[in-house]
Amino acid sequence: WDSIMMSVLVLAVATLQSARLPTQFRLASHFGDHMVLQRSRCEGAQCTDTGATVSGFGGPGYQVTASLPGSEHVTVPVNAAGEWIAQLPPVLARRVATTITFIHHPPSSEDNGPPGLPKTALGSTAINLTDVLFGDVFLCGGQSNMELSLSYVQAFLPNNETAEALTHATIRLLSVASVTGEANSSATPLPEVPGLALQWTAAPAAAMSSELGSFSAVCWLTGRKAADALAAAGDPTPIGLIESCWGGTTVQLWSPPLALAHCNGTEGGNKQPGLRDNHTNPHWNGDGGLFNSMIAPLTTTRLKAVLWVQGEANAHITPNASSRSVVPPPLEYACAFAAMLQGWRTAFRQPNLPAVYAQLRPYCNGVLYCGLSHAATSEREIALPLIREAQLRVVAALRNTTAMVVAADLGDTMFPLGPAGQIHSRLKGPVTDRMAAAVLGLAYNHDVPFRSPTPTSAEAIHSYNTTTSVRINLVDAGQGLLQVRSGSCPVARGPKSNSTVPYQPIFCNSTIGFEAQVDGVWRPATSVTPGHTSITISVGICGTVTAVRYAFMDWPIISVYTSQGLPLSPFGELAVSDQSRGPP
Repeated sequence: WDSIMMSVLVLAVATLQSARLPTQFRLASHFGDHMVLQRSRCEGAQCTDTGATVSGFGGPGYQVTASLPGSEHVTVPVNAAGEWIAQLPPVLARRVATTITFIHHPPSSEDNGPPGLPKTALGSTAINLTDVLFGDVFLCGGQSNMELSLSYVQAFLPNNETAEALTHATIRLLSVASVTGEANSSATPLPEVPGLALQWTAAPAAAMSSELGSFSAVCWLTGRKAADALAAAGDPTPIGLIESCWGGTTVQLWSPPLALAHCNGTEGGNKQPGLRDNHTNPHWNGDGGLFNSMIAPLTTTRLKAVLWVQGEANAHITPNASSRSVVPPPLEYACAFAAMLQGWRTAFRQPNLPAVYAQLRPYCNGVLYCGLSHAATSEREIALPLIREAQLRVVAALRNTTAMVVAADLGDTMFPLGPAGQIHSRLKGPVTDRMAAAVLGLAYNHDVPFRSPTPTSAEAIHSYNTTTSVRINLVDAGQGLLQVRSGSCPVARGPKSNSTVPYQPIFCNSTIGFEAQVDGVWRPATSVTPGHTSITISVGICGTVTAVRYAFMDWPIISVYTSQGLPLSPFGELAVSDQSRGPP
């Protein structure tokens, strides 16, 4: 009996000591050699930004000291959960490789470590983070049109991006894995991403392997173009690109659950009334699941900007849906998307973090034909225009920190991937030109046109002849006279959603895209006259005009551009003010 009790006692002591041993000292997985850390903005001795942050794991009660050449060292504690985060001193852009050393050690007042644990078990340990550059870090998120790889679109780009990458040694890439599995979604925020598809890699090294071709085309092209523009302006800063996205995901999956609580719903991953529950992957833990696993761990680093491409999953409606409640009205998606952006800013502790996103591109949303006639009532036919309208509302509400890129003129009529109807556009060149310009204008205050025109009000002008006209006033109309380009209805060269017919006609009721609600009926406009800050449309008949809309269809006709080539944003029902009498 005594020997048994002694064995139990020894086992208990050993278990207690094992439980008190420190977590392995290491950096969080999204920090690694060859990475880019966010630089600070300083003028003389005054810095407007805090220093970059680095996080990791270690022994509870221990400390971690970080040091880098030319700066004072920083010492931080390891908390009871075995986690630590160190904020480095402010560092300007640094293109020369830097080594940062992290030392894990007992508190200086307890040189022998916590009581009961010998120093040999908890002695100092060092980690060197090598080939680190200081520059600007972009986080690229969303669903499949962000995830679509460079290899799919290279043939449709003007430049050989592999050759470009070989000359951009200060662009570094990191990709968070989106492999299906329980670990890739979480009901609570994780301290570390579940896995990486690509460790931090310099662009030339990625170009000499298959890694560049597998990286997000939108993320790479936007970052590379922004880097080129910055260098041309005398600011050749390193750029870090972090890809963290997953195809087929709704905006609610990427939102901090608490951020969604005010969108007429509940928190904690429960379905919100009015927000569609289409989280079809069994490994997604409801609202916030992918934020918790693929975004929250990244909040221990600082960013320059967020790039976002998403919305298709929120617009998709199942074939058997019959209730109007499954359609995502603009206010619902607008609330959820705005909540996501603001929730990210809170989580990253950067309340003014710039965000640039692309409005939905044209594609056929799984209907027998693609488009919307003025008499159409099908819920499926208006889902895409409603999401575009919601995206327009978000940028109007968050204008100071947010930019929207219009992509409604960039439909891909011949993309062979899947029966979804050209949902994955290969035309990433033009959209990333616009996204790079938006990053430069919003995040760097460059004097470049980047905002598309959007409507502010509409006024009806009823002449004594047979013409009813409406003047639509615009903001961000650019310099010079607006341009009108006539369009034509394209043919989507993909199968219908319910057959193998190779050609799917794209219906459009007007080659100029405008409609007016005259005496309660939507009628296509017959002409458009451009101005400098407004456009005037004619509908060809007399009547009471109560509203106008533009490009309100799955695959819209975009006819109005600024003199700098930026398209007028599609918009939904815009009320028309009281009519005024024009000359006879």
